[in-house]
Amino acid sequence: MGNPDTKMILVITLLLLILILPVFIFTRSSKRRVPGLSKRNKITGNLTDIAEAGGFLSFLKILHTRFGPIASYWQGVVLTVSIANPKYFKETEKMFDRHPA
Repeated sequence: MGNPDTKMILVITLLLLILILPVFIFTRSSKRRVPGLSKRNKITGNLTDIAEAGGFLSFLKILHTRFGPIASYWQGVVLTVSIANPKYFKETEKMFDRHPA
Protein backbone atom coordinates (compact mmCIF):
# COMPACT_ATOMS: atom_id res chain seq x y z
CA MET A 1 0.00 0.00 0.00
CA GLY A 2 2.41 2.63 1.14
CA ASN A 3 4.51 3.74 4.00
CA PRO A 4 2.39 5.30 6.84
CA ASP A 5 4.95 8.09 7.16
CA THR A 6 4.53 8.96 3.48
CA LYS A 7 0.75 9.06 3.85
CA MET A 8 1.05 11.31 6.91
CA ILE A 9 3.35 13.69 5.05
CA LEU A 10 0.93 13.80 2.13
CA VAL A 11 -2.04 14.51 4.42
CA ILE A 12 -0.16 17.27 6.26
CA THR A 13 0.98 18.80 2.98
CA LEU A 14 -2.57 18.83 1.61
CA LEU A 15 -3.93 20.35 4.82
CA LEU A 16 -1.29 23.07 4.75
CA LEU A 17 -2.07 23.77 1.11
CA ILE A 18 -5.80 24.01 1.87
CA LEU A 19 -5.09 26.43 4.73
CA ILE A 20 -2.43 28.56 3.06
CA LEU A 21 -3.89 28.89 -0.44
CA PRO A 22 -6.94 31.00 0.60
CA VAL A 23 -4.69 33.31 2.63
CA PHE A 24 -2.37 33.72 -0.35
CA ILE A 25 -5.30 34.39 -2.72
CA PHE A 26 -6.91 36.86 -0.29
CA THR A 27 -3.72 38.84 0.28
CA ARG A 28 -2.98 38.96 -3.44
CA SER A 29 -6.48 40.19 -4.30
CA SER A 30 -6.55 42.78 -1.52
CA LYS A 31 -3.47 44.58 -2.80
CA ARG A 32 -3.91 48.22 -3.66
CA ARG A 33 -5.59 48.57 -7.04
CA VAL A 34 -6.06 52.33 -7.03
CA PRO A 35 -3.34 54.07 -9.05
CA GLY A 36 -1.20 56.44 -7.07
CA LEU A 37 2.01 57.14 -5.26
CA SER A 38 3.98 54.57 -3.32
CA LYS A 39 5.26 55.47 0.11
CA ARG A 40 8.17 57.83 -0.12
CA ASN A 41 9.01 57.15 3.51
CA LYS A 42 7.73 54.23 5.60
CA ILE A 43 6.81 56.52 8.51
CA THR A 44 5.70 59.78 6.88
CA GLY A 45 4.36 58.31 3.63
CA ASN A 46 3.96 61.10 1.05
CA LEU A 47 3.90 64.04 3.46
CA THR A 48 7.17 65.28 1.92
CA ASP A 49 5.49 65.31 -1.51
CA ILE A 50 2.66 67.44 -0.09
CA ALA A 51 5.17 69.92 1.33
CA GLU A 52 7.16 70.02 -1.92
CA ALA A 53 3.98 70.70 -3.90
CA GLY A 54 3.41 73.83 -1.84
CA GLY A 55 0.43 72.56 0.10
CA PHE A 56 -2.33 70.00 0.10
CA LEU A 57 -4.49 71.43 -2.71
CA SER A 58 -1.50 71.83 -5.02
CA PHE A 59 -0.47 68.26 -4.19
CA LEU A 60 -3.95 66.94 -5.05
CA LYS A 61 -3.95 68.79 -8.39
CA ILE A 62 -0.58 67.24 -9.25
CA LEU A 63 -1.70 63.80 -8.02
CA HIS A 64 -4.88 63.81 -10.13
CA THR A 65 -3.15 65.22 -13.19
CA ARG A 66 -0.70 62.33 -13.00
CA PHE A 67 -3.02 59.46 -11.97
CA GLY A 68 -6.54 60.48 -12.99
CA PRO A 69 -9.76 61.21 -11.08
CA ILE A 70 -9.26 58.41 -8.52
CA ALA A 71 -5.78 58.32 -7.03
CA SER A 72 -4.06 57.19 -3.85
CA TYR A 73 -1.25 58.41 -1.67
CA TRP A 74 0.02 57.73 1.86
CA GLN A 75 -0.66 59.98 4.85
CA GLY A 76 1.89 58.49 7.19
CA VAL A 77 1.08 54.77 7.33
CA VAL A 78 -2.51 55.22 6.10
CA LEU A 79 -3.31 54.58 2.45
CA THR A 80 -5.59 57.43 1.38
CA VAL A 81 -7.79 57.45 -1.72
CA SER A 82 -8.64 60.82 -3.23
CA ILE A 83 -11.62 61.23 -5.53
CA ALA A 84 -11.48 64.35 -7.70
CA ASN A 85 -15.05 64.19 -8.95
CA PRO A 86 -18.19 63.22 -6.98
CA LYS A 87 -19.48 61.14 -9.89
CA TYR A 88 -16.77 58.55 -9.12
CA PHE A 89 -17.92 58.03 -5.54
CA LYS A 90 -20.35 55.24 -6.56
CA GLU A 91 -17.50 53.35 -8.21
CA THR A 92 -15.39 53.45 -5.07
CA GLU A 93 -17.87 53.31 -2.18
CA LYS A 94 -17.55 49.49 -1.83
CA MET A 95 -13.86 49.96 -1.00
CA PHE A 96 -14.86 51.59 2.27
CA ASP A 97 -17.50 49.07 3.40
CA ARG A 98 -14.99 47.13 5.49
CA HIS A 99 -14.21 47.58 9.15
CA PRO A 100 -11.02 49.67 9.53
CA ALA A 101 -9.22 46.80 11.31
